[in-house]
Formats: sequence, C-alpha cells, structure tokens
Amino acid sequence: MRGKAISVLLCLALVAMALFVTPTAGDYDVKKVKKIPVPWQKWRIVRDPTDPTGEAVIGVEDIIFFDPPGTDDGVYVQREYAVADMAIPLNHLTIQDPEILRQHWVEIDPYPGALIPLNGEIRVTIPITDNDNAVLVRYSVAWESSPDVIEAHFINEAILERGSPPAIRGSLSNFDVHNDYHEPIDNFELELYGNIEPDDILYVYDPAGPPTRYNTSLGTVWYGGWGAPPQINTIPGGIEIEWIDPGHPVQPCEWIHFGVALRLEKKVKRIPAPIQFWRQFSGGVTDFIVYEPEPPAGEPHPEPAALLRDFVVLQDEIPLDDLTWDGTEMLPWEEIDVDMDGDGIRDPAIMEAGDVLEYDIPTNPGDRAVLVRYTVAFGSTPNIIEGHFVNEAIIEANSTPTIVGQLVNFDVHNDYHEKVDNFELELFGVQPSDIDKWYWKGKAPSYYWVNKTWGPTLYGGWGTPPHITWLPSGKGTEIIWKDPDHPIEHCEWVHFGVWVKPGTNLTGVRAYWTQTLQLWGAKAYLTQLIKLIPADIEIHPETLNLKSNGKWVSCIIKLPDGYDEADIDPATMYLESIIPAENPTLTGDSLNVKFDRGDLEDLVVGGGYGRPAEFKVTGQLIGGMSFEGSDTVRIIH
Repeated sequence: MRGKAISVLLCLALVAMALFVTPTAGDYDVKKVKKIPVPWQKWRIVRDPTDPTGEAVIGVEDIIFFDPPGTDDGVYVQREYAVADMAIPLNHLTIQDPEILRQHWVEIDPYPGALIPLNGEIRVTIPITDNDNAVLVRYSVAWESSPDVIEAHFINEAILERGSPPAIRGSLSNFDVHNDYHEPIDNFELELYGNIEPDDILYVYDPAGPPTRYNTSLGTVWYGGWGAPPQINTIPGGIEIEWIDPGHPVQPCEWIHFGVALRLEKKVKRIPAPIQFWRQFSGGVTDFIVYEPEPPAGEPHPEPAALLRDFVVLQDEIPLDDLTWDGTEMLPWEEIDVDMDGDGIRDPAIMEAGDVLEYDIPTNPGDRAVLVRYTVAFGSTPNIIEGHFVNEAIIEANSTPTIVGQLVNFDVHNDYHEKVDNFELELFGVQPSDIDKWYWKGKAPSYYWVNKTWGPTLYGGWGTPPHITWLPSGKGTEIIWKDPDHPIEHCEWVHFGVWVKPGTNLTGVRAYWTQTLQLWGAKAYLTQLIKLIPADIEIHPETLNLKSNGKWVSCIIKLPDGYDEADIDPATMYLESIIPAENPTLTGDSLNVKFDRGDLEDLVVGGGYGRPAEFKVTGQLIGGMSFEGSDTVRIIH
C-alpha cells in the first residue's frame, strides 16, 4: 500500500513537472497581451566646467530616455535619488531591502512627475562627494494618458570607482512590473535597442530559492528570480530578454521583480602598442621597448608586432603637448631599423609577446633630450600601420646627467569597421601614481590632416582627463580615455600622450579600442504562452539595399496541411511585432502581403551590413490560433 502511494505521488510529481516545464521552441508562441512602459536609463560623469585641468567631478548625470519603437504615448516618471557609501548588489536592489530603505531619498519630481514625450529624455545631475561609491535613482512609471495607473517601478544604480578622475564602472537596473491585465501571465519580455548583444547582459536578478510572493507596500510582489535565468536572443536592432515561468503564473494585480546588470563598454579591437622606457648608462641612454606580456599557459599568443625605429638627440626638451609625429617630422632622425637585404626597403624589428627591444644611444654633456619614434603594425600585415609613437627621455644636466622625464606620445588608427569612443591602455608593472600627466592641449578635440598617408587625426585632448586606476588583477595600471561626444569614425586617428615617472618598471602593455554601450530604445510586454502553428515564410527581395528607394517588402505565407490560409486575419500580422501587414491577397495555397520597406530599414539601421538578418512574421487565425515563421534577408548599404 505504501509503495502504491509513493507511485501515485511520483506520477503526480511527473505530471506537475510536465505542466511547468518550459515549452519547446517552435511548439508555442509568446503572445503579447499588454505593453509596459520602460523608460530606460544611462549615466554620465559630470565634470566641473570651472576646473582648468578637467579632473574635478561635481556629480553624476542621470539620463532617462523613452524611445520605444511602435509607441505613440508618452510617460510620466516620478524620481527620487540617493547616494550611498557602498555599492548595493543587484539581488538586494529592491524596494523592501533594508539597504534601500535606510537610504536618504531626495525627491526630484512632485506628482504627477516629469513627462517624457516619445523620443524624449529627462536629465538631472546628482552631486557626489569623495566618500560616495554609488548613486541610486528610483522612479515610478505611468502612461501619459493614465497618470494615476502605475505600470512599473525602477531602482537603478551607478557603481562608482575612485580614481583620477572617478568613473562609473557598473550599471544595475532593477524594476517591478504590474500585471494589470485581466488574466494571469507567465512571461515577461524586454527588448533593448542599440549596439547591444546578448553577452552585454552580465548577469540578472536571481537570488537563491524559488520564486515567492511577498506582501509589500506595492501589494503582492513575486521575488526570488521569477523566470530566471531568462532567454536572451538577438533581434534586429538589439536584443530580446524573455523571462518564462509557466510554473508560477502571475495573477491580475500582482507584481513581478526583475533585474539586469549591463556591460558599460566592450573591447572591439586589439591594438599593437609596444611602449618604451629608458635607462641611463655611462655615456648615453638605453631605449627599451616592451610588448604584450607572455599569456598564461593555454591561452593564445598575441600576433607579433613590426616596428620601424628612428632616434634623435637634442639640446632642448620638447614639452608633452608638442611631442607629435607631425611636429617633430623635420628633426634630423637617424634610422635604427635599416634595409638589411639591399632591396631598398627597411626591415622592421619583430616583437613577440614577452620580448624586449634594447638600443643604446650615446649622448654628450650638453644634450637635454633623446627621442625615439617608431611605426607599429601587426607582423602579418607590416604595411598596415596601426600606430605611430614618439617617445622622449628628458635629461637633467648636473655632475651625473639624470633622466628626469619619460614621455610617451602616440597616434592610434581606428581600422575597426565601426566608430569607437573609448581607448584603453593597460601598463603592467606600473602604479597609477607613476602617471604624472597626460597630453591635453587645454582645448576640445579638433581634426587635423597629418601627412598624406594618414588622414584626419584628432588632437587637443580627446577623452581627457583619462581615468587612471589599478588593473583588476592589481598587476599594473589601466588608463581609459572615453569621449562619447567625439566618436572616432572608421579610418580616423587619435593622438594620446602620458608622462611616466622615471625608473618605472614597465613589464608589458596591452591596448584596445572599446565601444560604450549605447541604448536608444526599450520595449516591454506582459506575455502568455499559446499554441503556435509553424508557417513557411518567404520575404522578397532576398537582399535589402538600404540605398534603394523601394516602397514595399513582399511576403508569402503558407500554412501546414490541415490549416487554411483563408482563415488568416491580416489585421493581426506583423513583421518583427512592429510593422503591420498591408495589401493582403490570397493566391492558391498562400497569402501574399506587403510590409513598409522604410519601417523595416529603420529597424536595421545601426546593425552590421553585408550580413544576413532573420526577420519574424507573426499573426493569428480567425479562431484565435497563432502562427509564426521567419526568413533570412541580406542587408547591404
């Protein structure tokens, strides 16, 4: 009898598991039943405009924008802010957490809040002090047409990193969504638009334990990682995050809590950047150039670098802000790397990871500076110059001449296929206090044409002052120049420079072009799982030329046996859930429709060109069943 009871319980458990398991992709559709307004947020450091060095920081700017595709209504937000002496982890960033409750919240917007129109944004600068390590902004959200009906609550956090100057090194977004739909829901979908990819979601709100209801000041809220981990996929123009939890349906008037941690910037291109330091010997100075450090066992070696070096000795030093390749072109340079095989072409020095190049340069008692310049390319493409370096050792005259300054100036080429707005230099064996100053010129970045083979180069302190701090490993210093106001286009150059204290024990260097995560829109939906009919979809043209002046994109829809295309309700058909179908025509066993070509092109602008993109077509039959299908189109520009 006991065994039979156990068997019955086991069967019941298996049935329950079958009911609650996430449905197989392609068997079910996610039906969007309620649109949720999600004005998203970004942060910026605000510098003191009266500080001539640009280092003083007066606050953090909170920018909330509302630009969701396919929405006509604006939103009201009521904001409060707080500053904290410690960062609050994502799993504790909730309205009922003690760390949140103990903060001193300052009201920004009285009722009904600040109105953000479609495609609009609002900004506020929050003052910070040297003791602050996080900035918090929380706000309620309501549609402009119904300001008394709160749809969502947000708590966002900017995690600060102290340095010279401070920087924002973490961005957390937590939010509670209200189910004011008349039925239970078991899915929530968030779509983020911009240069974002699935791996830019670093982690999500997912504390230990199953999803659990709590009674809060909002009402009943589901905490505990409802639907986590979510499914994260690429969609045209951005990503889609889906929390699916049919085992814990959210009833009408209940709330659900979510949270995501976003990557702020990502490395998109490695740059060969051999860096130099100097040592003195009797009768001269030795120029040392170091490349990337030896990688750990099992990791791939970086590609070798190819250098062509020259040197010159001067009786006057050149200041850091004037130490440019173009500005020193007329000096009497002497070749270090020469033509070795008589073919009339100089042979570069090749550097592998862990290598050090040494070259002794004799000096006389009246000399005050030694300069070494070199071009840098990858060893496999020695004719494609990635950077130009001009380095200087400043010598002080006394009974024993001494090196009193090490200056490193360089121009870096953006040969990445997209614009960039960050440059990161990692110096191993160097402490942040070893960086004395940097190239600035005391003015905004300006373009100059340098040499016929270069093209436009930005001088004037791009991204200054840089953020200088320890590497996460503690084995060196990270210098980050960030300038989203002056993005570097493909094939442009940027000039940088730093003054390094003499005697610094530089052991290796890495450099990268990086991109700031730029979001321009967000959409969210309460959704339900419904049975899905797989449809055969053909989209024409197969190649979409963004320079063409075509008006329509055509689509042919065929349903499986047992279903009739005449039962399709054209009013329910959408391309990528945004673009409605037009001009439906039944032809034999298929339904032909058209989609606005301009609307489709708006979706793909900012994405990668020359690559295929998959587009989804959805719709419903007159009886309520849904269908879905997709086709791949090549995008060219």
